Amino acid sequence: MKFDKKLEKALDHYAPGRVKYVKGWKTRRTGLWRGKKRVPEMIMHHHTAGAATSSTNPKHKGNQPGANNGVVNYCIARHNSVPYCNAVVDRDGTIFITAAYPVWHAGKGDFTGTRWERLGIGRNEANSYTFGVEVVSKGAKRDFTLQQKIALRRLDCALREASGWKGFKYRIANHKDWAPDRKVDTRYPWQYFRRGAVKAWRNLT
Repeated sequence: MKFDKKLEKALDHYAPGRVKYVKGWKTRRTGLWRGKKRVPEMIMHHHTAGAATSSTNPKHKGNQPGANNGVVNYCIARHNSVPYCNAVVDRDGTIFITAAYPVWHAGKGDFTGTRWERLGIGRNEANSYTFGVEVVSKGAKRDFTLQQKIALRRLDCALREASGWKGFKYRIANHKDWAPDRKVDTRYPWQYFRRGAVKAWRNLT
């Protein structure tokens, strides 16, 4: 089964009612996954550095469906080429799947000397191995909404299922873990996302 089919099936299970598939999500790509099993080796979390609000109040108008369409569409468009990421998590918890296969999101970086080095991702090659997730956030502080956190955990679980990972131990990182000299996203430590994903996996499987 192709990875896009595996991903769609996993999302149906782990994130029902939360997912919107963007036109061309199966075909807009830079190539195929270069991992050993031709699936993503890990997830890389980003923040958009732009949002309608940094409030985490679910009733705030900036956290309502459609309030961040400009930011979401920017991530999707990339001048009609390929998206800036594989998925976008909006502030209301909606997950936009923009691409099932590699896109340009990680840029220059290196995992040498880090816990992720064991995955064998070469210097400046993360785009071809990592599933990039943009979280709609101003990025000045830890401002992810509860619905975004829930959506991220469910998305991480779906990626684990679709990719056939045995666990999350080396499968989640932030953009700043890949490129610490030039990136600050996200404001949350990778351990926070891993703990959330592990807990969600236990509750959902």
